Amino acid sequence: YVTEELIELTHTFEQSTPLATWVINHPLKRMPAVSVVDSAGSLVFGKVKYLSLDTLTIEFNAGFSGFAYLT
Repeated sequence: YVTEELIELTHTFEQSTPLATWVINHPLKRMPAVSVVDSAGSLVFGKVKYLSLDTLTIEFNAGFSGFAYLT
């Protein structure tokens, strides 16, 4: 089951507008691992840049919408 502690260790980000660079602000206060899926549910790889402990960007070759899962 999912505990409150586990929820605080993860963050789900939705990019609803297709973009080639996603800017993600998160509450994790660290540099999390990042997994991305497109709107069809396919795994997508991009270049992650950590700007601070609560902000990162992901750069892709083309714009699309989907989800980023931070752990």
